[in-house]
Amino acid sequence: MARQAAIGIEDFGKIIERGCFYVDKTAFIKSSLGSRLKNGNIYKFCRRL
Repeated sequence: MARQAAIGIEDFGKIIERGCFYVDKTAFIKSSLGSRLKNGNIYKFCRRL
């Protein structure tokens, strides 16, 4: 049985229970945004309204 990515699951307990895997994209985001992180020009928007 192939493992699925934990898309939309925010609870690590549920990820483990369901046998999913989690991909940490923190380093990718930091490298992609580069100097914008240093300048503070990043805006975070809530996806749930």
